[in-house]
Amino acid sequence: MPPVIVWFRDDLRLSDHPALHAAAKTGAPVVCLYVLDETTGRAPGGAARWWLAQSLRALGAGIAERGGSLVLRRGPAARVIPEVVRESGARAVYWNGIAQAPHQSVERALESALAKLGADAQNCPGDLLVPPSAIRNKDGRGLRVFTPFWRRVLSLGDPPKPLPAPKALRPAPRIDGDRLESWKLEPAKPDWAGGLREAWSPGEAAARSRLRDFLKRTARVYAGDRDRPDQEGTSRLSPHLRFGELSPRQVWHAARFAATEDPALGPGIEKFLSELGWREFCRHLLHDHPDLATANLQTNFDGFPWTRDDKALAAWQRGRTGYPIVDAGLREL
Repeated sequence: MPPVIVWFRDDLRLSDHPALHAAAKTGAPVVCLYVLDETTGRAPGGAARWWLAQSLRALGAGIAERGGSLVLRRGPAARVIPEVVRESGARAVYWNGIAQAPHQSVERALESALAKLGADAQNCPGDLLVPPSAIRNKDGRGLRVFTPFWRRVLSLGDPPKPLPAPKALRPAPRIDGDRLESWKLEPAKPDWAGGLREAWSPGEAAARSRLRDFLKRTARVYAGDRDRPDQEGTSRLSPHLRFGELSPRQVWHAARFAATEDPALGPGIEKFLSELGWREFCRHLLHDHPDLATANLQTNFDGFPWTRDDKALAAWQRGRTGYPIVDAGLREL
């Protein structure tokens, strides 16, 4: 049986991974592929590159435990993936869609390239609680204010339950890939990542542990303590969600279950889920307004009289403004 390829992107996990789940169910050998595509979207910063390296190591270990292996390639995904299709003899490529213009452009180019090779393309939803198409106004446009947006999301009920991780993966014929170290994602001279290593543990297992710990210890006081810089009052799940070590569906259902088991968590859980809703809202805005990173959503801000002060900007970037609360926040970031 020809193998199938699962293309990993910002979904570096095995559980609740619709593309991996669907590919494993075919019974075919599975090629797990990550492509470092530095041509799509904005380039990640140094801390994000460090996190990516740790997360890929954790993902590779999880895949190996199930009998597979993670293949690493570098280059434009729409070019690299067809190359792997030809090398492996794969007849299908599965991936989880990302509802943002740069990613969707790559997906369309990939679908065209795969069609020329006679390979199927399977684009699975897995990045959002609800698709943007489900949240439209009467004119067919997305909502631009959070409160009515979130009401609409809640009115749709719980999202689908998370999918289990495959218990085993049928190994595919060996495909050559890059060594992770050759990508130089981690700082060396100097190695400035000591603080990251002390404060964070990337990877799916660490993400799930972080979620359990938050629901057990912090959710009860989240509604108030999340705004207090002197308290550990936040979930600290943001980077895990950004790299897809957790899905929003997993977070949603775990939080709902915790509130059912302990009603005293209710207020904290509701506030926490609304903050997860802000992530959802921003993803929907980016879908509807692809230039949001560089253009004002409200055009009346286009004439705002910004002050250009390179010295003040540099002080802010380094956490040296002289305002303690500002500087503490910037230094932690």
